Amino acid sequence: MDGFGHDLMAGLTVACLIVPQSLSYATALAHLDPVHGLYSAFVPGVLYAIFGTSRQLSVGPEALVSMLVGTAIAQQSGGNTDPKAALAIGCFITLFVGLITFFLGFVRLGFLDSVLSRALLRGFITAVAAVVIIEQSITLFGLRDLAEEIGIGEQSSTVEKMVFIVHNMEHVHYLTTIVSFSSITFLLTFGSVKKRLTKMPWLQFIPEILLCVILYTILTSIFRWDKDGLAILGPTKAAGVPFPSIPATPEGVSLRALFGTSALISVIGFVESIVITKQYATKYNYSASPNRELVALSVANIVGGFFQAIPAFGSMARSKINDKAGARTQLAGLITALIVLLAIFFLLPYFFYLPKAVLAGIICVAALSLLSEAPHDLKFIWQIQAWFDLGLLSLTFVTTMVVSVEAGTLIAIALSFFAAQILREIVEAYHARNIKVYFVKLRENSRELFVKSELLDRAGGESHLFRRTADAMDYIERERQALTASEVHMAI
Repeated sequence: MDGFGHDLMAGLTVACLIVPQSLSYATALAHLDPVHGLYSAFVPGVLYAIFGTSRQLSVGPEALVSMLVGTAIAQQSGGNTDPKAALAIGCFITLFVGLITFFLGFVRLGFLDSVLSRALLRGFITAVAAVVIIEQSITLFGLRDLAEEIGIGEQSSTVEKMVFIVHNMEHVHYLTTIVSFSSITFLLTFGSVKKRLTKMPWLQFIPEILLCVILYTILTSIFRWDKDGLAILGPTKAAGVPFPSIPATPEGVSLRALFGTSALISVIGFVESIVITKQYATKYNYSASPNRELVALSVANIVGGFFQAIPAFGSMARSKINDKAGARTQLAGLITALIVLLAIFFLLPYFFYLPKAVLAGIICVAALSLLSEAPHDLKFIWQIQAWFDLGLLSLTFVTTMVVSVEAGTLIAIALSFFAAQILREIVEAYHARNIKVYFVKLRENSRELFVKSELLDRAGGESHLFRRTADAMDYIERERQALTASEVHMAI
């Protein structure tokens, strides 16, 4: 019963976070009706709780994934897709993500998280955070209508959006700007207070995002800021869970192009999810299979696609809160999903006066959290003078910012698969000089990569793998002594 109490508290706590997040990601990033964000939190949440191996992972819509969906919708439509066509594109992407993720699990590619280097991931994540903040700044300053008039939309590059914002600062909507940055200040201040006052455990469970949403919704309804030009969420009827179906392919939409975007989402979503899964599996000493995680996430997204959900993966921030709130089993995730179901049926109409600027602020705070580790990583790279890693980080960052998120993802993945080719070339170079190579403390996932790339065979096989450096040194010494004895015998 004690375990159920912890799971119940965790489920309630995460639900207070995931509901406003789902609304934000669906409307501001994927550009779909808010209910589809809730579908993404409910359906995949239930299925992952049944099939997943992590007890703390919180599965639902994510900022980067939602942004990629929104970008794909804009690219397929030229920015003029009607709501039904946009929804169909979103559903196809979710279905494809599920199928691709299932394929990755079927062919046992769970080692993908070990392939991507930290430098590449840091460059990519930092760039994505910047892309999200710049994209949302158009809403934060109340410039969305002007941007649409000029032709700045999802199909525009990040640089074009940044130039647009700088050149049109005199046209900002002051009420929207005040609401935006006051909500961001509220969220950041509340979060900072929670971090500092760790001796007050009850404070850690207060959902500042939900409080922010409620506060600004009430203020807007009382003072009718919407009449002064503040954009609000508007009519959102109480919904139910749709009957499962496959949408008709919209006219002029390339499913092949959607498949490419889905592949990128699958890799990005899985890598983030498995990193979180391993972190908590190690912390609480239970086993977690990357390949089984791929299958669980695939089932969650395939079924989610039939229920009009956007792609869902694990969230670092929500999982952290889930853990702190006391999640002991996957029941916590199931409880969260059931509370989201209640929101789908009953709570949506109450978000009528929710300012879109607040939703943009929530997304910006989430993006800022992605930047939190960047200074530490850059300082470490500089201290050890890892110029090659710094170059990879910079290349990924610039490509993502200047070209597109998809291009940045491809660069990161391609260069990471080379983090195997380079090692193989090093081994071959040593062998050419008659120098043997041994590996110590090789992780199981990395070992799979070594086997698939034939790197292990070229190094000398299983006999050249050791758990400890001391074991490797003993083996090398015995081998040297045996070789010396053989040479002496031959001389005699």
